[in-house]
Amino acid sequence: MLCYIALFAHAAPQLVTPQLPPAVKGEMYAASLMIGSALPLTSATVSGLPGGMIATHNGSGSVAIAGTPVASGNFSLAISATDNAMNALNASVNLMVVQVSDNVTAVAAGENHTCVVIAGGVQCWGDNRQGQLGNNSTTSSLVPVQAIAVGSNVVAVSANRDYTCAVANGGVQCWGNVVPGSSVTLSLVPFQMIAVGSGVTAVSAGLYHSCAVVNGGAQCWGANFSGQLGDGSTTSSLAPVQAIAAGSNVSAVAAGIAHSCAATNGGAQCWGDNSNGQLGNNSTMESLIPVQVIAAGSNVTDIAANNNARPILSPGVLPPMRGGHTCAAVNGGVRCWGNNFDGQLGNNSTTQSMIPVQAIAAGSNASAVRVGGRYSCALVNGGVQCWGGNVHGQFGNGTNTQSLVPVVTIAAGSNATAIAVGGVVLLGDSNDQSSRVHTCAVVNGRVKCWGSNGSGQLGNNRPMRALTPVPAIAA
Repeated sequence: MLCYIALFAHAAPQLVTPQLPPAVKGEMYAASLMIGSALPLTSATVSGLPGGMIATHNGSGSVAIAGTPVASGNFSLAISATDNAMNALNASVNLMVVQVSDNVTAVAAGENHTCVVIAGGVQCWGDNRQGQLGNNSTTSSLVPVQAIAVGSNVVAVSANRDYTCAVANGGVQCWGNVVPGSSVTLSLVPFQMIAVGSGVTAVSAGLYHSCAVVNGGAQCWGANFSGQLGDGSTTSSLAPVQAIAAGSNVSAVAAGIAHSCAATNGGAQCWGDNSNGQLGNNSTMESLIPVQVIAAGSNVTDIAANNNARPILSPGVLPPMRGGHTCAAVNGGVRCWGNNFDGQLGNNSTTQSMIPVQAIAAGSNASAVRVGGRYSCALVNGGVQCWGGNVHGQFGNGTNTQSLVPVVTIAAGSNATAIAVGGVVLLGDSNDQSSRVHTCAVVNGRVKCWGSNGSGQLGNNRPMRALTPVPAIAA
């Protein structure tokens, strides 16, 4: 690599590398320290490395740091180097070795925060100005903090904008700026939204409304200006109302910007706003009650609705937000419908569709799907694929290049078991530059995130954007 950097005659060697990338305890690591010298180096050593790591001088101007660290922490490394004129370098650099959680079962991404289910509890990190981390504080955190204690039987979590909800013991708890979905407008700690023992199995946090699977049916609460609660009215409700009757075999639910969808009896139903054809029933007319999108018995296993868009300048009251797209995992593939501005439908087009189109072929072992403002991602064969807009590196494939068809973020066979998309698309921002978008996945029981990171929503203690997956640190 770099051999020598010309400095003035006989100047002492200088450390060129200002910092090292963080390492993960128990995972292979490799990086190089670069040393600039006008004369050939005769020796270069590094001390203070954690166990399991070694430093090797290549004989010129670099020292390779490699190995599998067995301890976590912030290690101060001492660097010593000497050239053939006996000019010496004595410097130091920090190496952070992080410990990551390895028994995560679910992940959710909000506008600028992220939450996970771990050991039956919930941990969150990122922006906390509205209490969305749930730790009785409004202090943001670059690393995970505890929202719900370990052992609380939490099985699912969902996040949006600046609030979070979780399913525990058959009920729903929410925290943050839950407006208008409850009698409290701001809660810094989890409160009971649906009582324990109510038969809740899933929850979805929409932009201004939420929905849950309750006893095989669907209930929703919050804003209802487009009929997104599904009860045949446009009256908002602070308490859950019935959208699909109990016992209807609802297995998944999705709350979007102003529409909602559910997977029921192996098919899909949607209701609410339909301005972009996001109900998928070959119409743009809103519906105050569920309409059939994909026939029952079609093997729909998951469904997702775009729920992260808002005006650049939010008014003081809830605006009549509308629009978006929807995707479903169907028979091992993925089908999408609605807005397609950036190719988020995945069918090699930017043309809006009022009916489902194929993004990933049936039989591809797609098991879950999540959608963001201008992109979509799916779990496929234990890996992750994404498509649509990619301005902020939300694909995680090392680029910020848009794709009209799915591209691989995490390779098949990597044991990816859950996925979440977050952030916000600011309406009126035609090139997506002011928006903030990030993606996370659970891989081998560990959380990895990528994309925007201005509030620390990637959880890696470094508020810098990442174009490839980085591990979140354990709380």
